[in-house]
Amino acid sequence: MRIDVRTEPEDLRFSAEETVAVRNAFNREYKDRGLTKAFLKHAAHCLRDWDRENYYSAYFALVQASTSGKSSLLLRSGNYVYVVYCSLRHPESGGYPERSTIAKDLEDVGEGQSLGQSLAKYVAYLYACIEHLTKCDVSPDAFLKQQDCQFWLGIKNRMAELQKEWNHIASKDMAGRETEFVSKLKILWELFLQQNTKKFGFDQELSPYIIFAFDEARMLTKQSQGKEMGIYIPVPSMSLSAHSN
Repeated sequence: MRIDVRTEPEDLRFSAEETVAVRNAFNREYKDRGLTKAFLKHAAHCLRDWDRENYYSAYFALVQASTSGKSSLLLRSGNYVYVVYCSLRHPESGGYPERSTIAKDLEDVGEGQSLGQSLAKYVAYLYACIEHLTKCDVSPDAFLKQQDCQFWLGIKNRMAELQKEWNHIASKDMAGRETEFVSKLKILWELFLQQNTKKFGFDQELSPYIIFAFDEARMLTKQSQGKEMGIYIPVPSMSLSAHSN
């Protein structure tokens, strides 16, 4: 018997009143006790240790039991560094934070697409988010508050433009795709650093500048012929992706 682990029973979903209560509880004062800065220091350590010879990409997993504060930690990190927070929670889930409106676009990869096109979609996601930061003068905490439906619609539209523009890159072999995509991200990253280095609240030797956070990241894994097919996200060595599961 096959069980779809992403489907939640009807009685586990929150009512409208319960959703409000959960949201209010989630937004209560965060008892930090130095955890956020320790987390960012660990993230910086992972980033410094990353090299292309030993690691596929600059990301790490944040794993703990439900309701232990993983999502809160990722969001509170946005008080210090830029956090691009994407919740991939299942549409029928009763969990919180709720699913981000960009989630469906990020999950719809592989179906009728080449590997190059799937890669181009995620590079476009990274590029569009970083590009947004180069075009607006905003602090990390204000940037996190911007990430509503309208923000994600803008990112989605920019991703579509970039994917169309990069169609010739997606059709190249793996080495060719990687070289061109990394080059584009590095050029954009240099522009970001020129504009934003002075905005951070503490020593960046102890912290990344941007965290691309994917909450409920297991949704990026599909079942294909009995084998797990992971979708990996390449990020430039100057930023970092955190997956909460």
